[in-house]
Amino acid sequence: MFSLKTLLKPSVATTLVLVGIIAVTTLIRANQSAQKLAALQLDDAPYHDLVVTLDFEPETFHITLLQGKGRLVGIDGNTVQLRKVSNEDLSDLSHLTWVNTLNIWTEGDS
Repeated sequence: MFSLKTLLKPSVATTLVLVGIIAVTTLIRANQSAQKLAALQLDDAPYHDLVVTLDFEPETFHITLLQGKGRLVGIDGNTVQLRKVSNEDLSDLSHLTWVNTLNIWTEGDS
């Protein structure tokens, strides 16, 4: 197997550290995604109307990506209103690191 001498080589040690960092980052992102979805308290509907809050005001890239996930209804600062977001697209949105929160949007919300 591997000897201690092999494990202490810089290239092997660097690889092990990087793998560890990637594993921890993946677990943190998965937990954040699960928290975003758990906070929604969704019903069984195939589509949902959402208020998506970003960490910043969206730029063209973000707006274009969000338009691909649902019908963009409005933007107010760093908040975007989307209609008809499928469950699959909702899951995709929850994995985006620049999406801060996801909330159900009702007609009275602005």
